[in-house]
Amino acid sequence: MNDEPVDLGPLRLSEDPIRRERLKARIRAQARQELARRAARETPARTLARWFRPVLVGSGLLFAHAVAVLVFAPDPASRAPAEPRAAGSALGIPPVVGVWLERGEGPELLDLMALFEGDRQ
Repeated sequence: MNDEPVDLGPLRLSEDPIRRERLKARIRAQARQELARRAARETPARTLARWFRPVLVGSGLLFAHAVAVLVFAPDPASRAPAEPRAAGSALGIPPVVGVWLERGEGPELLDLMALFEGDRQ
C-alpha cells in the first residue's frame, strides 16, 4: 500500500477556465447525438402512453378489490341493529343515562339520588 498523498491538482478545473471550457465543449460534442435522439423520442404524449398500462393494471386491481368487498361483505340489513344501551353498559354507563340521552333530557334530582344510591348497595 502506498502512503503518499495523491495529487488531485489536475482535477481542479476551477483553476484553469480555458481547460474547463474545452472539456465542457468536448463532452457536449460527444453527447450531442444521444441527447438529440432522446429529445426526439420523448414527447409528452409518449410519456403519458408509457403510464397507461401501469395505471390500467392499478385501476383493475382496485376494481377487483372493490367487487370482492361488495360480494363477500355481510349484508348490513341481515345484521341485528346495534343496541345503543349495550355500548353504554360496556363502558360502565348505567342504562338509565342512555334513556336520558335518547330523550334529550337531563336527570332530575330524584333520578340522580336513586342512581347514586344504587351504587352503594
